[in-house]
Amino acid sequence: MNGIIKVETKKGEGSRFTLHIPQVQDSHLSKNDPQNKSKAPSSSLQNKNATILYIEDNHANIILMKKIIAAIENISLINSKTAKTGIELARKENPDLILLDINLPDFDGIEAFKRLRSFNETPNTPVIALSPNAMENEIEEALKLGFKDYITKPIQVDLFIQTINAFLKSSE
Repeated sequence: MNGIIKVETKKGEGSRFTLHIPQVQDSHLSKNDPQNKSKAPSSSLQNKNATILYIEDNHANIILMKKIIAAIENISLINSKTAKTGIELARKENPDLILLDINLPDFDGIEAFKRLRSFNETPNTPVIALSPNAMENEIEEALKLGFKDYITKPIQVDLFIQTINAFLKSSE
């Protein structure tokens, strides 16, 4: 994240931790700024409306995802903070794409994915795993299981937008 972490310790007094993270100005997150209109990513969906279901329990990640998706025309986002509710939403709403966090409070994303595949409403819905776990073996296992992609957090916004656009275009 191109930041700096400093630690100062004085015996008998304690420690002081300082964290500096540079603020990033991302044109994708400010589509209402007329100067950024030309830089904003195009969904290239030719006016096709699409729905993405985001199953994620971390509030900050949900806010970030809402900002990213809001910058893409014709895409709406629904979300759930638990795997169980996310599966129910997927069956009811029939989203075009599911973004599934692997670490959820009720049961993990791998189990949620297996359950999604077992229902008549969701066996072919593309699912992308999202996780801070970047171990090669975990990624390979998820892809072998049938996830369409595996994106590690923190996400790279440009790559993420390209990925979801590719899946949404292929589902037309």
